[in-house]
Formats: sequence, C-alpha cells, structure tokens
Amino acid sequence: MKNVLVSIVSKQTAPNVLFIKEKKPIDYYLFLSTPKMAKNRVTQNIINATGIDKNNTETIIVQEDSVEDVINKLKEFYDSQLFGDDIKFFVNITGGTKLMSIGVYKFFQEKGTAEIYYIPSDKNEYRMIFPVVTHKEHKLEYKLNLEEYFVSYGLTFKKGAPLHNYAYAKELFDKVIRGKIDIDRFEVIRKLRNKKSKKKIEVEKLDEEAKILLKEIEYPLKDNVLTKNDIKYLSGGWFEEFIFYLYNSYVKNDKYIGINITIKNENVQNELDISVIHDNIFYNLECKTTLKNDIKGNILSETIYKLTALSRNFGLKTKSFLFTLDDLRDENGEIEEIHSSRSRVFGVRIYDRTGILNLLEGKAEKF
Repeated sequence: MKNVLVSIVSKQTAPNVLFIKEKKPIDYYLFLSTPKMAKNRVTQNIINATGIDKNNTETIIVQEDSVEDVINKLKEFYDSQLFGDDIKFFVNITGGTKLMSIGVYKFFQEKGTAEIYYIPSDKNEYRMIFPVVTHKEHKLEYKLNLEEYFVSYGLTFKKGAPLHNYAYAKELFDKVIRGKIDIDRFEVIRKLRNKKSKKKIEVEKLDEEAKILLKEIEYPLKDNVLTKNDIKYLSGGWFEEFIFYLYNSYVKNDKYIGINITIKNENVQNELDISVIHDNIFYNLECKTTLKNDIKGNILSETIYKLTALSRNFGLKTKSFLFTLDDLRDENGEIEEIHSSRSRVFGVRIYDRTGILNLLEGKAEKF
C-alpha cells in the first residue's frame, strides 16, 4: 500500500512539521499552498525542517478563499496520478484558511482510505476527525527541537553559551535574594558597557566600588582583567544563565533549549535571551534583573514589545515569560495590577522574585 500525506500550508509551519515527523512511513507528500505562501517559500521551509526528499513531493497552488477551487485542483491531481485502490491518505487540515480546510475535508472524505487529522493549539496531541472513532486523540510522540522549529519558519539561528556554571549563577542569585548584595550595586559594572573601545579593563583601574563588589561576589577573574563577556555577565547575564540552567534541568536536553540566540530572516534580526521547546510548544523567556530605575521610562512595555515582535516580524507563535528579581506583589500577594494588566493583554506571564522562588520550590507552573 502506498501512503500519501497531505498538508495545508500556512505561516504557522510547526503543526505540518510535527505531523510529517509523526507519521511514518510515507511514500509521497502533497502540499496545498497559496500564491502568498509560495512566494514566501513556506513549503520549502517545511521540507528543509523535516528532511524529506523533495522528489517525493508535489505542491498544488489554490485560491485560499474558494472551496470549489481547492476541490477542483485536488481532483485534477488525483486523476493525473492514476491512483488505484492500494493507497492511503493521511490528511492534516490544521493549516490554511477555513475554506481551504473545508475543501480538503470534503474531497478526502469521499475517499474510502483517507484519515483526516487536526492538531489542536497548545496541546501535545493530534486528533482523528474522520472517520469517526471512539479513541480519536493521540499523543504526539515526536519532539520538535529548536533547530527544526526555526528552520521551519525560514530562519537562521545561532546559539550562545553560558559563561559560568550553574553553581556560580545560583550563588549570585542567593546573595541577591538574601539581601547580601543589593542588585543596584551592579550598576557600577553596567556603566562599563558604554566603554566600547576597550575590549578588556584591568581591575586595578576600576574604582573602589567596583573592586569591592568583585571581591564580595568572588568573581572568577582571568589575568585580573574584565572582558566584555565578563561585563555583560555582571550586567545581568548571570541572571539569564541562572534561569537558563533552571529550565535546562526541566527539559534535560540541549536540543530543546538555547541561551543568547540570534535569529534572522532576509529582513530582520532579533536576539532572544532564552528559548525553550516543551511539549512541542515554543517558549520565549526574557530576563530583567530589575524593572526599576528605567532611564527610558518603561522597561516592561519595551520588553513586552520585544516579546510580541517575534510574532509580528518572524511569524513565530510563542508563549512568553518575563523574569525579574523585583518584588512586584501587592498587599494580597498578587502581581501588582499595573504590571499584570499589561502583561495579560499581550499574553506574557511574569515571574517576579516570589514567582522564581516558587519555581525553585515546585510551587509554580514551569510552563
């Protein structure tokens, strides 16, 4: 029997990649696309992410707002292939417009050997919606990794690497949380980031406040100089690395998590603090040691804008978390309304100091 997998192409490529990876073995892949999706090479992005042989694929261009056109194009394709009875179709109608999905469903519903599926949003499962069966939900066994996710959207990406180990980042976190080190004292190091001409700064040439801080936190210096990476780390990078290590302990595989990631397409480049794939959902984690003392006026708004820009500029469907060492709780122990209302509008979850401590104690949702 010949197995044919059918996908409806849209800008949200992850469901198509997942279904292709999930269903094996497949002999032939049929994609229904639109002129806009074809122009953006979305089908090719899916092929690149899944690694399937392009010679075993066919793409049909249809009108996104016409059920009739979809059915007619599918009929032309079906008749041209001279398919016999020894064939089975696995049809994924998750992507595309509603009218495209209706057209595909109507056409393949009449084929006796077709199974039609749908992947719900935010659930790690796929559902058989035709033929009608008692057990229609199936867990997605395949786990999408970061590389496959970004490639499926036509993005190039590069991961960074932690500068220091988890033990040191955790030590800094504990000192700040216990009040042994005031987070504002790191500002004396943060100001050094403006000295762009100097790749290294000798510790002897720092002011006394900076020297005392480095001694108190027992910073691991090399050759008694601060490099740009050291300055970045002490300006907040340590907090990013702490959260990175924390979530790395949850996913337990470097394929599904990255720190200091640069992504870009033909027009735009963006930098992400931490990216995680969990249960085939993409999470973007942004870290700010503090939301106070904002020179520009509103760090929270700027951070939320950056998080939502991923969808606008790259088409990525994300869940976004914002981590901060500030205590943002009101007298009732809830995130202050001025912060929570704004974050809710844009679907951003905030973990403040209390939230992070709850994470460490297993009292808060990780994802």
